[in-house]
Amino acid sequence: MSKSTHNRLLELDALRGIAAISVVAFHKAMGTPHNNLFFNYGLTGVDLFFIISGFVILMSLKRASSPGQFIIGRIIRLYPLYWIAVSLAAISLLITGDAALNGVFAIKYLANLTMVHQYFLQGNMDGVYWTLLVELLFYAVMVTLFSFNKLNKIELWGACLLPALFIYALFLRAHIGTWGVRIHRFMPLIEFVPLFLSGVVFYNLKFEQKTVVRFLILAGCFVTQIALFHLGKDRIRWVTTYEYILPLTVYYLAFTLYCYNKLGFIVNPVTIFIGTVSYPIYLTHGTVSRLFHATGFFASNFWLELLANICLTTLLSFILFYFIEKPILRFAKGRWMSSPKKTPELARA
Repeated sequence: MSKSTHNRLLELDALRGIAAISVVAFHKAMGTPHNNLFFNYGLTGVDLFFIISGFVILMSLKRASSPGQFIIGRIIRLYPLYWIAVSLAAISLLITGDAALNGVFAIKYLANLTMVHQYFLQGNMDGVYWTLLVELLFYAVMVTLFSFNKLNKIELWGACLLPALFIYALFLRAHIGTWGVRIHRFMPLIEFVPLFLSGVVFYNLKFEQKTVVRFLILAGCFVTQIALFHLGKDRIRWVTTYEYILPLTVYYLAFTLYCYNKLGFIVNPVTIFIGTVSYPIYLTHGTVSRLFHATGFFASNFWLELLANICLTTLLSFILFYFIEKPILRFAKGRWMSSPKKTPELARA
């Protein structure tokens, strides 16, 4: 990646940092009176991550020379830190007494290591892990299109899919009973397709042509995503569909500014640093919060406890990034990145 390209991606790192901290703050404020201040909007940090992922994964595939290299790159990027995070979560649950060491717990732990534990009818070891299955399903769709040399059709096919998703969200879902639950359990990507598609379109707006059709597709994504939001039963406990419009608008405006090189004001050492370690922050903040809460420190002061959680999570994430993720990525680059045409894209997503 050239220096100029790297500079153009700094805004994405900053957005990752903002999304990560918003999710951490939301989870810390859940169930407290502070959640209704503004922390509930942190729930939608996941949506921002999905838009970023759509952008970055298309970029990754355009740089990859084969589906296999892309898959290897994604495995190296996602799984080692994830395995550590799952193990830390399991240990924290045992320490705090939230789980007992038995066969049921062992099966849940092993299933979670696959990242597709939902298909084994196992719950999440930590609350955020459900999003990783959504990511994997999106990767599968993109790799399939890449394998058949159809990535250039994704905007067209996505635009054709949006009306069907809109009709499903507003009319069909309520009339198919338990089938709706089964569909979402098997394919949770459905609820977030417009977000990933938006990321794809924003990539093309940024690096290819800014056309009216692309902006119309974005408008369709925006409206369809709002229609789909109520399908996430757990999510609407914290943010109503009408409240969801505000952060979603902010995210689309931010990416529009990014496409026109007007988002540089969010780039600073803090947002870049948080963005750099955003993946381990996302994976481990629940574990850190659980253990810290068990100590009782600052239990009477929400703001101090929140600050302490953010600092400890960031410290742990830096350690994991510096001593685990960075060496693994360096090894991968040394083995597979000897030339640009033989590179599994390892960019963050």
